[in-house]
Amino acid sequence: PCAIIDKATWLSSPFWRYFYTGRIKMGEENRIRKQLATYQGAYRNLCDLLARLGPIKRGSIYKAALRCGTPGCRCHRDARARHGPYWFWTSKAAGKSLCRKLDSKALKLYREYSANHKKLKRIIQKMEQTSDELIKCQLKLARLDSC
Repeated sequence: PCAIIDKATWLSSPFWRYFYTGRIKMGEENRIRKQLATYQGAYRNLCDLLARLGPIKRGSIYKAALRCGTPGCRCHRDARARHGPYWFWTSKAAGKSLCRKLDSKALKLYREYSANHKKLKRIIQKMEQTSDELIKCQLKLARLDSC
């Protein structure tokens, strides 16, 4: 036969504490494992994006109208009469400025590669954020396992 005990005795019993904290621990662990799986999937997706990214080129693209070397040319007197526009790519390497004049084909490629560089920076930033969340989840699971 079952003994009937009052609620206060039941709630103060070691069995109840074990049962109750075990259920909380189990529910929290499942929630954290789901979060962990979500972040791992997001990280894999970012790795896939990174793998599909094309060539990259760091630097800036700009256009400029220039003065020529002929002293009597009107481009020297009137800024609106300058020659161009010409397209340039510029970047820094080892503390030195690099500059390259671009024709139409090179301009197209450099724009694409420069856009890829911006995508790369965004992907890496998202990977760092996702890694931080992964680490938090793994630490929470480790703390739960040690209890």
